[in-house]
This record gives sequence, structure tokens and C-alpha cells, in this order.
Amino acid sequence: MMRGGLLAWCWILAIGCGSSEQNSGDDDDARGGSGGSAVGAGGSAGASTPTAGAAGSATASGGQAGGPTNAGSGGTATAGSNGGGNAATSGSAGSSGSAGGERPDPSSASELDACLYYLRSVCNRQFNECNERPAELHPCPDVEQTCPDRYFSDGSEFTVASLIACGDYWRTRSCDEIASGVDPACLTRGSLLLAEPCMFSTQCASLWCYAPTSGTCGVCVEERQEGESCGTEVEQCAGGLTCSSGICAVPPETTRYGAGQACPSPGPYTCIDGLSCMTLPGQAGPTCQPEPMPGQPCADDWNFCSGGGFCNASRQCQAVPGAGMPCGVTLSGVTLCDANSFCPPSEGSSTEPRLCLAPAGLGRPCSTSQDLAESKSCEQGLSCHCVGAACSAGTGTCVQLRNPGEPCASGNDLCLANSRCQDGVCVDGGGLQGLYATTCGD
Repeated sequence: MMRGGLLAWCWILAIGCGSSEQNSGDDDDARGGSGGSAVGAGGSAGASTPTAGAAGSATASGGQAGGPTNAGSGGTATAGSNGGGNAATSGSAGSSGSAGGERPDPSSASELDACLYYLRSVCNRQFNECNERPAELHPCPDVEQTCPDRYFSDGSEFTVASLIACGDYWRTRSCDEIASGVDPACLTRGSLLLAEPCMFSTQCASLWCYAPTSGTCGVCVEERQEGESCGTEVEQCAGGLTCSSGICAVPPETTRYGAGQACPSPGPYTCIDGLSCMTLPGQAGPTCQPEPMPGQPCADDWNFCSGGGFCNASRQCQAVPGAGMPCGVTLSGVTLCDANSFCPPSEGSSTEPRLCLAPAGLGRPCSTSQDLAESKSCEQGLSCHCVGAACSAGTGTCVQLRNPGEPCASGNDLCLANSRCQDGVCVDGGGLQGLYATTCGD
């Protein structure tokens, strides 16, 4: 099992600022990479803060660079050329598409069908099933809004059939293999060469697209091999390698230690399952121990707690708060609430403690600014959608995302990606949204 989502978030699909678009989850699909944000769609939260046990993991907000196979989640759906969808409007009749997680027929599926199927396969496997959570209809709504451009823009070598086949593979991919960061065999390299403009990593032959800030045009950067230098934003190690002392290297085999045994470095990866390597108060060095429970002091060098808790600013393990309770604050200053609530954004210079709020229902106002990607401001199955100035203000409306072929009779129905509402039904718009051309065009 992936630890509370932390590993999962390390290989997300988003495209962020200051780092490769690879490892954004899907476009960055299946590799692990450095932090930063990727170009294009909304990013997912980055890891490095305490997990909230069964309630979900506490992760820092902001864009996370992704790789070509892993999908990024969290974030909001925005309208227009930046990856949003078309709001429900009237029009003439349309055709049906493949809905939900159903596998589309490669012989008749559109690029949009293939993109949505692949993303949902990746996101559900990586972020839900490998973290012992149930699959969702829209596990990565923000990234879905970049379909079909994410896998079919200039330079990409994916076909409808090959992308669907890769989605099939992801549905049963080993969680340990996902955590390793090794590229799956079905990952197709693009044709764009080094320094050529890009928006998605799958456009590049190196499978790495780097942009200095989110939403700007990036460039294809080199994929560094074992023994080559690494460490800068444009020097990314190939999948399965780590950057160690400025050199790409194969991670060493990990020895697993038992309860009470001395271990080399903080974390759960050098201890047998159920234990983590940490230095408890009063100990001279790290040993493999169960993580402390809420009410107990945090370890000196490992900021995770068990029992659905997190390590607070006072270095005490605390239960993750729910609706109506003050938002929790981690050691690193990240605010969090349990999986059934969210912490609203700060209001100006107010010093009043923020309270965890219950998610809003369909058509209700929501927050597009979230400290914790897994705590959504809309009820499960809904997405917080904003347009124009409202996005800058961090406010939106809870909408129901609709696949091609689904009804869009309500003003709170949002047809996904390049689909549009015609005669009360969402219709595949055909072709690309033009995200790459808009962002990287002359």
C-alpha cells in the first residue's frame, strides 16, 4: 500500500511551475520527479507533510510536477482555453460517448474518450486503490479538463488504441511498481527534441517538459541516465533512478528492520510493514517503532502519526479535526481537515482561527483555494468550477461534471473538456482544445 497518498502524490499528472511537467501524474505520467509545477492544467498538492491516517494524507498545496503516466489530482476546473470545460448551453443534437469508467471501444472511440479513460484508470489506481480508497467517477477532475490535448497535441505519438491499452495496463498495475517511479512499457515517447516548446511531457522524446511557471510554455529537457549529472530543474533523472549527490543512480536495495532495531534514516521504507524509522524522545538514535498516536509527542525526526493523527506545531500528535472544529496546523504550517470537510482560505489579514467546513452541495459557492488537495470544498462527485476573475479570487460554484452522452439540462452541469452541451446532452466537440497552440503559439 502507498503510504497515505504521499508516494502517490510524488508522481502526479499536473504540470507545474519551476519543474518538469513529467511526473505530474499522468503527463508526467508515471515517473517520480523533482518538485515544482507543471505547465498547463491545475496542479495537485505536493507531499512532505504529515498524513492524516485513514482520513487521508496532509499535503502542501500548490502545483506538483508530474510524469507521463501518473495523473495529478486536486485543483479546480476552470473554463476557457486554460483547460476548463464549456458550461451547459443550448444547441442542436449530439451523439453519445463513453461515460464514467467504462472502457471505450478502440475502433470507434474518440481522442476524448481515450484520454478520459486513461486518466481515470491512472488516477483511480494510483491515488485511490493503492491507498485503499474506493474508485471515483472523476478522480482527477482538473486534469480531465485538459483532454484530449494532454495526449494528442503536436509531438505526441499516442493513438486512441494505444492510450486505451495503456489505461488497461494501469488498471491492474502493481502498486509497488507505481511507487518505484519506473516508466511503464506502454508509455509512448513524443517526437519533440530538446529545447523545443512543449506543454505536456508526452510531447517530448525525453518525456520531460519544463516550464518556469505554471500556465506558461515549457521546453523539452534532457532525461539524464545513470551516472550523469542531475539536480537542476533541467536535469531530470530517468524513471527508476534517483538524484544522489548530484548524480543519477539506481536506488540501493533496502534492508527492512524489525521492531526496536536500529535503522539508517527516518521513514517507513527501512522498517517492516507497520513500523517507521524514527528517533523517539529520549532515544539516542533512530529505531523501528510504531508511529505515535494522537495525544503522544511526535518523534524527533519523523513527523507522522498513526491513528488518523498528524504532528502539530507543538510537536504533539493530534487527531485530524472535522467540520465545525478549528483547522489543524501541521509543523510546516499546512492547514488541514478530515476527509469530510475542508479548511477555507484566509480572509485578508484576519487572525481568527479558521473552522473546518462541510463540503458544499450542487450550485453552492465553493473554494478553489485549498490547502489540502484531498479535502474538497464540494460534496463528493462534484467539482468546484470558476470562470475569469472568480478564479483569481479563489471562489467558484459546485457543479456536476458530465461526460459526452450525459444530460446537461441544468446550469450546474459542466460538460467535460472540449465537449459541449447540445439539446440537453453533452457532445464530444471533436479535435483538440488548442491548449498547446494557445500557450506556446507565436
